[in-house]
Amino acid sequence: AATAKNGGPLPQAALEGMEARTPALGSRTRARQYSLKFESGLERDFSRYRIEAALPLIRLSIALACVLYVVFLGYDSVLGEGVYRLDWVHAIVLGLCLPSNLALYWCAGSSYAVRWTHSCAVLAAATNAFGLTLGVTIGYRTGVQLPYEIIGIQLLYDFFLLGIAWRVAMPVAATALAMFVIGVVSTDLPARAAFEHSFYLTAVAVLGGIGCYLQERAQRQSWL
Repeated sequence: AATAKNGGPLPQAALEGMEARTPALGSRTRARQYSLKFESGLERDFSRYRIEAALPLIRLSIALACVLYVVFLGYDSVLGEGVYRLDWVHAIVLGLCLPSNLALYWCAGSSYAVRWTHSCAVLAAATNAFGLTLGVTIGYRTGVQLPYEIIGIQLLYDFFLLGIAWRVAMPVAATALAMFVIGVVSTDLPARAAFEHSFYLTAVAVLGGIGCYLQERAQRQSWL
């Protein structure tokens, strides 16, 4: 008989939640196969397992993200031209992005707060994606062009490194992308540059979303 990771018998709901084992399950089961969602009880167990397995990666990725923020601002202040030493840049990075990252790092490393890790991960993903998108679009308006590629880097973080579910990461990426396109269209950025920047970030969001979906689907199947 099939067994779950805990050694017990595999619930029938799990079989029906992932893929058709017999033709009799029909199209309804096949639809569940691609929805990335188990029955309610099994979904809670899998969500707990997925977060616990992702904790080391979350801590490492958040530590790296904080270092990159500090290096980025430090390089510009010390060795660069200081173009990013602006109040609104510091407000976004130091007031939004870094605090949410530090909160997630604390949750992922604390036995007391680990239960809030997924919620903090979603908050960090949204805060960083929306904050960086806001910063780039403000930069277009003020003539201080932050590299738009940082949005793509953040989307990859959201998809693969923060341990959040695909059905959460995808709306965050889509919202950030919509914010970027609306912001770019409303500026004086040349049409060719606006199209290219939007196209590249759309490609990152689509390809990253596909990769995140396939990764989570494989993880669900291997967990059964």
